[in-house]
Amino acid sequence: MTTARPDSNALVDDFSDPLFRFFRSHGIAYAEAQDLAHDVFVVFYEKDLTAIENHKAFLWGIARNKLRQAKTRPRNYEEYRTGLGPDVLTSLSELVDRNLRVQALLMQLEDDERTIFLLRCEGLTVDEISRITGSNTSMINRRLAATRSTIDRLGQDAGVDALGADDVADHYRKM
Repeated sequence: MTTARPDSNALVDDFSDPLFRFFRSHGIAYAEAQDLAHDVFVVFYEKDLTAIENHKAFLWGIARNKLRQAKTRPRNYEEYRTGLGPDVLTSLSELVDRNLRVQALLMQLEDDERTIFLLRCEGLTVDEISRITGSNTSMINRRLAATRSTIDRLGQDAGVDALGADDVADHYRKM
């Protein structure tokens, strides 16, 4: 059975960000995650798409293969020496300091705010969080936005090397 060729723009619009977040949530550095998300589409569009029944599943299959390749590929000396990018901490004391600051920010949140935010950091969708918490999706979206604003404000109030919501989410995923 053959299917129609998918709309290229729609697929890229729908899956670029989720693919990027997928790679980042598995510990891939920022720039490499962008490259891998792009590579998924390169491989995808090299295939005969009319012979593929489920384009979404095929796309995610390519992403899983790219992740496996990225995790197992040998690193060169320069990548190890530079710590694999600018977002990697350079010393144990910096890592401990960042861990403490992230934990302090999270502890200042209300329990339900922290729960919703951390579930989102774990990669759950708003619908999944809604089912788990028994709240509707619009309330979850509002709480997430408010929590991100609170984290940004608290991080700015802390002063030195301020942490924002994206920093906290990235750090939590790497823990």
